[in-house]
Amino acid sequence: MSNRARKNYLYINQVTAKTQSLLRLSQSLGSGRLLERFGWQIEPMGYTKDDGIDIIAIRKIMPDIDIRMMIQCKRFSPGNTVGVEFVKQLWATKVEHGFHQAMLATTSSFTKGAMIKADLWKLELRDHQSMVDWCMKYGEARKTGKA
Repeated sequence: MSNRARKNYLYINQVTAKTQSLLRLSQSLGSGRLLERFGWQIEPMGYTKDDGIDIIAIRKIMPDIDIRMMIQCKRFSPGNTVGVEFVKQLWATKVEHGFHQAMLATTSSFTKGAMIKADLWKLELRDHQSMVDWCMKYGEARKTGKA
């Protein structure tokens, strides 16, 4: 490998690593911003000892009644699907912490088993396409003044 090719290779690897770190952060923050636009108050969580909770979203349905939802974000490459084990972990954390709702959002997609369990346990799943659709819905709502 030539010296120039090696420098380009190293540069690309550095940019890729930084990009992946930014994607992890922006996915969590992006999901939160989108929820804020739909009327939720957002509490981002830390990276350690959070039981897999990336975001806590709170929505007032009456002056003294809140709905609390936990969101877990998984950044997987398109070929790697999110399996049932993550849905089980989400459900367990939801129950343990007393959340009303729980959502698992991913940059990839879900296995059939994950979708079946999530449906059975009334958990929200958002794959890459549904996140894109959600953003498009927000864009349409924003244009018409409904967001």
